[in-house]
Amino acid sequence: MKTTSPKQKSHEWAKALRTGDKIIYNDGREGHKDVDGVVLSHYSNGMAVQFEDRAAPNTILFNEAGWMDFLKPAPMKKFAPDKGKNDNAYSNGERAERGQEMVALHPDQDGYDTAVDALADILHYIHREGHNPEQAVKTALMHYNHEA
Repeated sequence: MKTTSPKQKSHEWAKALRTGDKIIYNDGREGHKDVDGVVLSHYSNGMAVQFEDRAAPNTILFNEAGWMDFLKPAPMKKFAPDKGKNDNAYSNGERAERGQEMVALHPDQDGYDTAVDALADILHYIHREGHNPEQAVKTALMHYNHEA
């Protein structure tokens, strides 16, 4: 019977990551503690990750213990419904309600899938109006991260 070394970890969680998900690298060495990364691409056997301390992305295979043993998913920020409220903006709670109203227009679909479709529709609108959809996503994420 084959036994698993106590040092070996399950890396199944990484196979569920999606493009845009955040991860953390920490091997305990100075300069390698709690380094934030973003999944740029996800494949059946690995992923491309951009770490905050590197100029170029890294390709990490799920069977590479030298990488995988030191990675973990980044914790999600707690939702703060009252944050973001001022004279010129909606609060996070009000924005979430607006998003829920848009998703409710399509009750025949899963809420997550409908929300992703709505984002894609908005990107097509931005493109049609002569603007750069990728820049709009970057700007929107910057706003979201600042407000969340």
